[in-house]
Amino acid sequence: MKYSLGKPKLLIQADDFYDFMSQEASAFFAFINAFTTFYYILRRLIMLTSLSLIFLVGLVMGAICQKLKLPRIIGMLVTGIVLGPYVLDFLDPLILSISADLRKMALIIILIKAGLSLDLKDLKKAGRSAILLSFVPASC
Repeated sequence: MKYSLGKPKLLIQADDFYDFMSQEASAFFAFINAFTTFYYILRRLIMLTSLSLIFLVGLVMGAICQKLKLPRIIGMLVTGIVLGPYVLDFLDPLILSISADLRKMALIIILIKAGLSLDLKDLKKAGRSAILLSFVPASC
């Protein structure tokens, strides 16, 4: 028996190869898209978890400080220090990137709460000296 190589046969035609590669490429890009979406959702969940941790621990520490006859804000400030990057570092870096905005919101809440608790009768008791002392630093 004689063995001859003969004319080689192509196992895959060019059109079949193109179809195969386009299907593989579309599957790869679909995977990348799904992974990106999953990563985006995961980052948002981690950020939401960090925010909820700040609020819950802040409320608990505020209640503890209130029981100790201290202002609640002290407990909330201690919470920010302890959970922040310099002590326990429990917060997501994305939270730290928006910390300036969070500080502004906290300051607004503190000032609104202080303004709402201001009683006109107490202000009248303090008298003219309290009003003058509040304007002197503002004019300097």
